[in-house]
This record gives sequence, structure tokens and C-alpha cells, in this order.
Amino acid sequence: MEDLNYSSLVAQYSTKGRKGYNPIMMFAVLIYANMRGVRAIDRIVELYERDIAFIWLTKGQKPKRDKFYDFIKYKLTDPILEDLHCQFLRQLHKEGLITLESLFIDGWKIPRL
Repeated sequence: MEDLNYSSLVAQYSTKGRKGYNPIMMFAVLIYANMRGVRAIDRIVELYERDIAFIWLTKGQKPKRDKFYDFIKYKLTDPILEDLHCQFLRQLHKEGLITLESLFIDGWKIPRL
């Protein structure tokens, strides 16, 4: 995930005011949690209190649940999420971890043109 271009996500933040949580870290925590099947923010907050992988991802920081809700609602907009998702899939394909032979939309397999 280090190779992704996060400029559109980082641009959502102002350089003025108090320093907040790193948006790349917040995104990484959400992605990792989703990969482990964890979707509830409250559960994610519990995990980075005691799970070593989440502690490593957050570098020991402990954002409250409201920070995640604000991040999802105001910073991780649909176009930004779609862009990061596409970049992530391209990276996985480039590393040979997935193939892009078929496209699935809403559970329907679309034949490759």
C-alpha cells in the first residue's frame, strides 16, 4: 500500500490548525480491518488497543471512534475511495497476486471484451 498515490486524500486536509491523525494510517487501518472481516468502527477501536497488527499500523496512536466516523464521512469521499481502490487492484495485478480476466459488477460476471 506504500506505492499508492494518496495525494487526493491528503489534499482533503488543511495545513493550518492542530495536527490530526495521518490520513494514510486511517485508510490503512480501515482496509486492514475490512480484509480481516471487521467492519464496525467500535470493534476496530478495540483491536488497536490490544492487537499487535493494529498497534503497528497506528504506530501506537489511538484515534477515537468519532475520528474514524469523521474520516469516512468527510475525508474519504467516494471518488477518492474509488481511485485508491483502483490503484490497489492495479498494484495487486502488477505483483501477480490477482488476475483481471473477469469483471464482476453487483455479483454478475461480465465477459471481458
